Amino acid sequence: MATLFLKGLCVVLFCYAVLGRGFAYLGAPPVYVAEAVLALGLLVLLVDARVRRRLPSWSVTGWLSLYLLCGWALLRTVPYIGVYGTDALRDGVLWGYASFSLLVFAVLKAYPTNLWRLVRWYRTFARVYPPVILIVLVAVAAGVTFPELSLTGVPFIVLKPGDVGVHLGGILLFWMLGLAGRRNLLWASVVIMSFLIAGAMSRGAALAFATPAATYVVVTRRLPGQMRALLVAGGLAVLALLILNPSVEVRPGRWLAPRQVVLNIVSIFPEAGDRPDELEGTKAWRLAWWATIVQYTFGGDRFWTGKGFGVDLAEEDGFVLGGVRPNRYPHSVHMNLLARTGVPGLLLWVSVLIIWARAMLQCYADSRRVGHQKWAALFLFIFGYWASFVVNASFDVFLEGPMGGVWFWSLMGVGLAATDLYRRRSWLEPPSSSGAAAGVSPQIEALRGG
Repeated sequence: MATLFLKGLCVVLFCYAVLGRGFAYLGAPPVYVAEAVLALGLLVLLVDARVRRRLPSWSVTGWLSLYLLCGWALLRTVPYIGVYGTDALRDGVLWGYASFSLLVFAVLKAYPTNLWRLVRWYRTFARVYPPVILIVLVAVAAGVTFPELSLTGVPFIVLKPGDVGVHLGGILLFWMLGLAGRRNLLWASVVIMSFLIAGAMSRGAALAFATPAATYVVVTRRLPGQMRALLVAGGLAVLALLILNPSVEVRPGRWLAPRQVVLNIVSIFPEAGDRPDELEGTKAWRLAWWATIVQYTFGGDRFWTGKGFGVDLAEEDGFVLGGVRPNRYPHSVHMNLLARTGVPGLLLWVSVLIIWARAMLQCYADSRRVGHQKWAALFLFIFGYWASFVVNASFDVFLEGPMGGVWFWSLMGVGLAATDLYRRRSWLEPPSSSGAAAGVSPQIEALRGG
């Protein structure tokens, strides 16, 4: 049943990546697809004692910080349920989806062979996702209207370019690390073409896509061996884009052209030349809202408590544009948590991120030092992919919904399970290694003070 939960979770994650909000809205309020999968995971805990015994304890520093974050966020949610009703619960999924970390961790600890099974499943995802998402992006750029589902009233496909950039960047890193197997030039060109379309739609997509590759270069201090293939694929993708139609308006004020991608990236930085008014307007709106949040938390009476989960921050803080509320959140998960949980909540959130990242990088360094290259590749992939999630969530509404939140917290659980299995000598060699369940090498024994 534990493996069934993982399979169901992977199917849901794939649908989130391809269909976006159109898939997330399947269900009946307040129970949607994410809540159904979460319920299946809780059922696994009830019926499988082996999984239940692997739940992480309070004594581990990383888990303690996560428990404290969720506990503090719970205190900032419960008092507002009576006031804001389901809005408080909807806002609370930001920390509530951390349950996926616990479930994925416990299942992988109980059945370690599933870790490398997940890697094989992601290899299939890396092969299928780029061509599928390219077709979807071309349809979106061409102005195709997708049919609405009668159950939800939401179009069948509702994708955000930033989400696409995260997954394309993760897939690119997966390939750069040699985990995706042999991929041809056509596949690489499809990845780059998809990125160019998403990057033209959103600067966040461009930044999210670049983050995993940048992580690879910074951590390994070398350029990827596939650099030549990437340059050729990039040239082919740009040529194809120019031939198709460089004058397509993918969003108001943003055009399907390589120059638009460059403008989107440049607009992230201050005083970097002439930028379109539309890019500068959205940037100024975010910065002004963030400054307001900092003022009433760090420098105001909301320092300890924030405003809680449930309040509409756009209306409460006075940042509703033109009488139309763009969303309830300030386009940054860090600012959202600061506004709702105060400075203590932000500090707990940052501690969770730092402790998790440190564990991943430490295991990457240890495994690389003793020659376990597949393990090193796995740790670096998880870290780089996770970094892309964090970067995209820093400039967009991403982890506040299941499309990003379920992915993010599940990835956190996979990473923690991988580090725990590796450190506790209960890890298994990758399938390609000699021996299906090799013991700990003498080098690892010496490294751990054996």
